[in-house]
Amino acid sequence: MHHANQLLITDGYADRDGITPVADAVADLVRLHDRHSVPCSLHLSGTLVEALAWHRPDVLDLVRAEATNGLLELVGGAYGEPVLPLLTDTAVVRHLRLTAEVMLRHLSTSPASAWVPERVWHPRLGPLLRAAGYERIALDDRLLVAPQDR
Repeated sequence: MHHANQLLITDGYADRDGITPVADAVADLVRLHDRHSVPCSLHLSGTLVEALAWHRPDVLDLVRAEATNGLLELVGGAYGEPVLPLLTDTAVVRHLRLTAEVMLRHLSTSPASAWVPERVWHPRLGPLLRAAGYERIALDDRLLVAPQDR
């Protein structure tokens, strides 16, 4: 799975990448998978999808086309990538649903899989992910192993 996290800044900062190199990298990644007919999963945060909608809708067109063709599976998650166990149940579900709504609006699909931000898991998140409409989660399996077993 490729992970494209949040981005809230535009171009023009001297000390960091703006939207153009990030958008170009996402487009290059999708084209590479298309060129070699290799399916992939692509996580896009809600904030990145909206930044692309404002500044690089051409990248969203490319992602939407390849998702429609079945080349890539879009993976959702929490809108602003917060550490979910620190939020109330209501806030967790709201973040998860907002990303799904943003993806439906801009990419014409609601993701069935979710990325858990910051690789922080708590058992109470399972039912909340389901309540928000997600069927699967992408989770670092090391989080499920007790520290003494690692």
